[in-house]
Amino acid sequence: MRAVRSRDTAPEMIVRRFLHAAGLRFRLHDRHLPGVPDLVFPSRRIALFVHGCFWHQHPGCKAADRPKSRPDYWALRITPFPKAEPA
Repeated sequence: MRAVRSRDTAPEMIVRRFLHAAGLRFRLHDRHLPGVPDLVFPSRRIALFVHGCFWHQHPGCKAADRPKSRPDYWALRITPFPKAEPA
């Protein structure tokens, strides 16, 4: 798990560069909020989480490899939740 970073990941840096270039200003990794969001827009009361390939498990992506230790734990942790049925 040491290889899976929680800050300054490639997808997060892409989002940060795009938003900053668009003129939006934000705070990073606010520990006062639950879950420690990656980007926080305090004036707009918006928190943004940027998850990469490890959590989304994109097929064919090298970064989506599951850890070899504790495979039963990671199978439950990473497996996507079932989609909600339309009402």
